Amino acid sequence: MKRKRVVLVQANTAYGRHVTRGIIRYAATQGGWEFLYKGNAADSKVLFKAVAAAEWWADGIVGHFIDKQFLSHVQKLDVPAVNVSSWFTDAKPVRVHTDEHAVGRAAAEYFIEAGVRSFAYWGYQFGAYSQQRCEGFVSTIAVAGHKCEVIDSTIIEGMTRGQWMDTEEQLGRRISRMQKPVGMLCVNDMVAREVLWLAERLGLRCPDDIAVLGVENDELACSVCLPPLSSVELAATQIGYEAAAMLDRLMAGEAPPVQPMLIAPIGVVTRQSTDIAAIANADVRDAVRFIRKHAHEPIDVSDILRAIPISRRALEMRFKRFLRRTPRQQIQYERVQIMKKLLFETDLSIAQVAARAGFSSPSLAWVIFRRLTGLGPKAYRQRLL
Repeated sequence: MKRKRVVLVQANTAYGRHVTRGIIRYAATQGGWEFLYKGNAADSKVLFKAVAAAEWWADGIVGHFIDKQFLSHVQKLDVPAVNVSSWFTDAKPVRVHTDEHAVGRAAAEYFIEAGVRSFAYWGYQFGAYSQQRCEGFVSTIAVAGHKCEVIDSTIIEGMTRGQWMDTEEQLGRRISRMQKPVGMLCVNDMVAREVLWLAERLGLRCPDDIAVLGVENDELACSVCLPPLSSVELAATQIGYEAAAMLDRLMAGEAPPVQPMLIAPIGVVTRQSTDIAAIANADVRDAVRFIRKHAHEPIDVSDILRAIPISRRALEMRFKRFLRRTPRQQIQYERVQIMKKLLFETDLSIAQVAARAGFSSPSLAWVIFRRLTGLGPKAYRQRLL
């Protein structure tokens, strides 16, 4: 078997490492792949060596092309190439990456489901993905009849540290004047951590005043935030696998596709930074909080009615008005959120996960989980690996 020599250039992030895992997984299924790995996609010296290796040694190159000069060099190479980054929208080389508009939609739907009615997006001008995430977020919110404050925190060349801090505080005060709670999507986890820090300085409570959501779900970084940061989980391992498969086809002589391959995000991983029930009606808000607290137990609507002094009909009507679902559907929704967390964080069997989430049987859990996520629990977990 002829060996396939591939240059692999990755971003030094949790997302980049998961993409690399997917690439290696595909290569293992094929056999005969040999890699030259470069682990910092923003280092000019690393990129110089990557281009040289691609010219003189490699059969193909795959990775994060986030440097414009490096991208231009890759575009001139006479070897197949696949870009797993959405920093640029260049048609060449072939792109396999996250559906960034879907990231924004998922975040907006998540906040709307929680009853949030005041929204903000915190991003920056560089990187096409920031604009696309913003567009997906803002457009979904607009369809629901709401508006979104867009914050640009791009650091201007020559800006001092003091000027940057003053600018950030001015932007933060714009958020302070908004109706509370504010559901804020940040372009990535790094920016979200800065927003949490800024909110603390301004005396904004998280999540009561501002519910902060990042993107990429760097588990370690999210866990050390105060409060722990919720984040949109990207299907990074799947992106890596599909990118490697695409490169394999190109190295075999197949013509490159005209359009990029876009992979939808997995969904929101909830931690304390967005753990809110922001519903305007007190009865519905209290009912949702009760459900979240007891969803892992064998509760039904009658248990909610014993805790909330309201008639069943009134509760049903108010749920449909404010959340567009019934109390029973809310119980199912919260149990699915528990399942997502357990599927991501543990190696428990599907049956064990279903039981811990409060479902009476694995088969019922499978039906409800697939209805709400579009995937069965096993398929959902495989996208995380």
